[in-house]
Amino acid sequence: MFKCTVTENAGMKWLRLEGRIDSLTSPELQQQLNTLILAGEHALALDFENVTFVSSACLRILVAAHKQLLRVGGRMVIYKPCADVLAVFEMSQTVRLFEIVNSLSEVEPGAGAAQPSAVTAGKWNDMAFEYVKRQAGKGSLAVIGSQAQLATASYEEKDVVLVKADTVQFGTGLATIGTTYEEYKHLFGEALILNHSFYFYPAVKRPAVDFLLGTERDPGLQYKFLYGFGFSGTCRYAVSFEGVGGLVALNDLVNCLFTISDAKTLGVVLLAESKGLMGMNLKRVPIAENKPEGGKSIFDASNFNEWMNFPVEPTHIGDIVAGAGIAVRDREQAPQALRDLLGEGTSFHIHGGIFRREPLAKEPARFEGELDRVLNELEILKVQHLLAGSRFGRGLAGIVELEG
Repeated sequence: MFKCTVTENAGMKWLRLEGRIDSLTSPELQQQLNTLILAGEHALALDFENVTFVSSACLRILVAAHKQLLRVGGRMVIYKPCADVLAVFEMSQTVRLFEIVNSLSEVEPGAGAAQPSAVTAGKWNDMAFEYVKRQAGKGSLAVIGSQAQLATASYEEKDVVLVKADTVQFGTGLATIGTTYEEYKHLFGEALILNHSFYFYPAVKRPAVDFLLGTERDPGLQYKFLYGFGFSGTCRYAVSFEGVGGLVALNDLVNCLFTISDAKTLGVVLLAESKGLMGMNLKRVPIAENKPEGGKSIFDASNFNEWMNFPVEPTHIGDIVAGAGIAVRDREQAPQALRDLLGEGTSFHIHGGIFRREPLAKEPARFEGELDRVLNELEILKVQHLLAGSRFGRGLAGIVELEG
């Protein structure tokens, strides 16, 4: 008989375990650990005082959970294992891996990753946030190509803009990679550049994200853009955020970032847990040979479903979103070139890459490390334009203050 009860004490989640944990009962423990870690609980104490036996099936689950928590700066404590259970830990040589304690005084109140002393905390609407401020100058923003021919699907080879990969740190647009126009003309799609790693989602019948990591290390590599923008610079602020009694909408998050920074234009880098994305992506490449009949726009009601993938219900709940884009404080006061990038009626333009579910660190100072970990370790599923109604539970964001 096995029993697991979850309680909370001194800033930690406690799992009060009873009975035998073997191959038959360990899946229940694994499910409970996964649920807590993915819900953002990164300080766990496992009370083994009433556990009578563990097998290697239990140890395998504990090792996996321990590694997950280490990656996000968390902590797992094993409390009061009996002599027989401790002998299994020692036999498997995992005793040195875990933090094993025998008194409550060894489980420090508020355990978990330490916060830097320079963290500033605040609340905005239904969102709690913290941020750290760095020394950083203004970043640079570059417009790539033009969206003028998107609606009419009239791009040709002469409209392709070649962009040197080592010159763009972050960016979005409609882009691809290839050698000759005939080779890549049908492979343009929603594109995303995150810390010099390039992702694109070809507008074909059965798309799959293609990508190149660390593209700044190849000075000869060139992206092929129909339109888009790129920005480069150091994050002036690293932010963590979480919904308080609810979810965080993308438009609310962007507005919150402008309470932290007083810049007029922001480069936004996002890393968050999805609670339902509202987004869209092209299903066909808007080149002249695909031009709709009758001269109608691809956004016309008669063409929209053929050209756009636009789910009416939120998608990718629980996955990780890593995104980049720009936002302006006052759309009406922004230069026309910026308003053209944003689209009609919006104050931001952000593309997101959707990655497989994984816990994220909570501390804002860990933002860059977490972004690198997601880009290098997690599987990417899709790239799409994110709409204002996209929702998040918690996450991290970087703010690059831009000229303009």
